Amino acid sequence: MNYAEKLKDPRWQKKRLEIFERDGWKCRECGDAKSTLNIHHQRYKSGCDPWEYDNSDLKTLCEYCHGIERDQRVEAESILLDILKPYSVSQLCKITMVLCCGGTINDLIRRGDEMESK
Repeated sequence: MNYAEKLKDPRWQKKRLEIFERDGWKCRECGDAKSTLNIHHQRYKSGCDPWEYDNSDLKTLCEYCHGIERDQRVEAESILLDILKPYSVSQLCKITMVLCCGGTINDLIRRGDEMESK
C-alpha cells in the first residue's frame, strides 16, 4: 500500500477526525477555520503508518501554514544543524533536556552562556 492509499485507510480517516476535533477544527498556527485543513505530522518515524502516530505528533494546519511548514522544514533543519555543530555531545544533551522539560528560549540562551563560560 503506497502513502496515498494509506491516507484513504479508515484508520487514518478516524485518527484525522480525532485531531481535527481536538484542535477545534482550526489551524493551530494561525487560527484559520475557513481554509482547507490538513493534519501535519510533526516528525516522521520509519516504518510507522499514518494512523500509528501518537496524537501529540499530529496537529491541524491550514493549507497555507502546512505549505510553509513543509517547504521551510528542510532549510530550518539545515540551519539548526549548522548552529549545533560546535557543541559537544554533553552540551547537546543539556540543550535537549531544557527543550524536553518545557524550557524556554531564554532558558536555552542562559544555558548557552553558561556552557560558553566553562
